[in-house]
Amino acid sequence: MGVFTYTAINRGKLTAGHTANTVYQIEIPLSQWAPSIDEHKNSVRSLSGKPFIVLHHQLDVFSFSTVGTEDPSLIAQLEELFSSVAAGETFSIDPYGTIASPDNPVTVIIDGPARPSRITQTEFAYSGRVERV
Repeated sequence: MGVFTYTAINRGKLTAGHTANTVYQIEIPLSQWAPSIDEHKNSVRSLSGKPFIVLHHQLDVFSFSTVGTEDPSLIAQLEELFSSVAAGETFSIDPYGTIASPDNPVTVIIDGPARPSRITQTEFAYSGRVERV
């Protein structure tokens, strides 16, 4: 299971009954949670061929994908979530926990858009990339 925790922001995609500046949680299984490291560095070589590398910083990043869902209210909440965090707002993902039993939530920001994928006529899965804060 996976849990997304975010603060709703009204960018035109608030779910019916939700209000702005309120914290909400979505529980949906993840089909992918893949950690990796992005390194930001510069590399140059001297005339003799010796490399000089300056490591500026490393970022912990994660790729994620949800399982598909046909539940219209869950799809609307996922749209609200990704609209609410689109401008770099922090939120958390607990990839292995549940709302009732949290495991290890990670505070993140979205890195690019979260993309819906149509699985069937009415079933969607969402995927994206996040960066640990």
